[in-house]
Amino acid sequence: MKKSFLPAISWILIFSVFAVSGCGGGVAGEKKSPAATLTSISVTPATPQIVQGGTLQFTATGTYSDNSTGDVTSNATWASTNTAHAAVTNAGLATGTGAGTSTISASYNGITSSTVLTVTASAVAPTITTQPASRSVSVGQTATFSVVATGTSPFTYQWRKNGTNIAGTNSASYTTPATALADNGANYSVVVGNSSNVNATSNDATLTVTASAAPSYVADYRVATDAALRAIPDAYINTARTTLHVAYFHTSHGTHVSYGAFGLPGFKAGDATKFGITNNTTADANKLDFHDNYGPDLSQADADWPGWRNQVRAYLDDPANAAINVMMWSWCDISGHSVPSYLSSMQTLINEYGPGGSKIGTGAGQTRTTPVTFIFMTGHANPGANTGAGNPRDQAALITAYCDAHSYLCIDYYSIDTHAMNGTYYEDTGDNGNSATGGNFYQAWQDSHAVGVDWYENRSSPGGGVTYGAHNTQHITANRKAFAFWWVLARIAGY
Repeated sequence: MKKSFLPAISWILIFSVFAVSGCGGGVAGEKKSPAATLTSISVTPATPQIVQGGTLQFTATGTYSDNSTGDVTSNATWASTNTAHAAVTNAGLATGTGAGTSTISASYNGITSSTVLTVTASAVAPTITTQPASRSVSVGQTATFSVVATGTSPFTYQWRKNGTNIAGTNSASYTTPATALADNGANYSVVVGNSSNVNATSNDATLTVTASAAPSYVADYRVATDAALRAIPDAYINTARTTLHVAYFHTSHGTHVSYGAFGLPGFKAGDATKFGITNNTTADANKLDFHDNYGPDLSQADADWPGWRNQVRAYLDDPANAAINVMMWSWCDISGHSVPSYLSSMQTLINEYGPGGSKIGTGAGQTRTTPVTFIFMTGHANPGANTGAGNPRDQAALITAYCDAHSYLCIDYYSIDTHAMNGTYYEDTGDNGNSATGGNFYQAWQDSHAVGVDWYENRSSPGGGVTYGAHNTQHITANRKAFAFWWVLARIAGY
């Protein structure tokens, strides 16, 4: 029987077909679907920008009729319309050759896409032309340093203190917080930068901080501190405590002085003796003789200044008050009241009852032998309403200027209300340390400091219950006004 080779040949052919198919023939990069054709090209980035001398890689992406996409960057032909501004390689890498614009295009299979490249001039590194200058200030004041630089703007600024960056500083000038003696000798510098990535560092400017001279007659925020009070030699405090007899007339806001003075003896060791005080009782030779009277205050007096002066005369001419040698009145709200009338009325009383006054002596028309020191007072601050004629700041300025000019003592409520413990001035604050810009700075200070060490609790009377000054929710305001009160008494005693 003759053998047939057909089956073997068939198997060989079949194997060959599969082998060829399995090799995956065709040209690399072609699309698998022979029906898909290139429909568009997109060039990215779409809004490119580089500096002169910089480079940027463009990408060309093709979209096909079957909605597939592919990278055709290396297949495309690249061109720049203005080689004076930008050149581009066959691989789509552009170089900025000069400031200006050029259209960068990619073409492939008859389709072209383009985008506009913007080339900016190379940034000129900053150069400092005006160095920060050294500054000298007194404690509690601020200092401002500034710098001028040339180069390509915008600039960045980083101010430094003793080589350490100061957070949040990015302007050509820097103003310090209220200074302290610890800031004396500090060096301030600034690092100026821009898009060139090259920085310029200024020279050091030295800050000199000197102790502020205490005001001679006005007890403002500078003397309304425990440190200022403790700096007064004991001899003057002792003389004030044992020789002065104070009559004080006020309404609610005036309690800041009296409640603070009543609480001070309980502050630190020895204060019960040093700042001992009575209230409307028989005088104690070892304590300040203090007569705390609720009303009338100066705001009420403004309704009838001649009548008020007669009330004061009647009080001082009364033999029961013959020992009184200090008088003071507070304001309720000084806004809108007549400060000139207040000043002239006080001057009239000083001319009559002050040292060498017409009422002092034993002759005809003279009504007492003990002269009186009259203490002036400014009004409390009002939140958001302190500035302008007739308002607390401007009224206080009239009073303190008068006192400075005539060597009269004054307790400056407005200054104490508007200055935080670090000396920062908040013009928008009220009488509770409540500032829209600074928060409740007295409450914050109290919360971060220790009672009995840094502050004390005010009291409604000597040894009485703990209380805040009226309209206050913290003790610091009344503490400070009591410090100012005792500073004034020490000045009367010769300090």
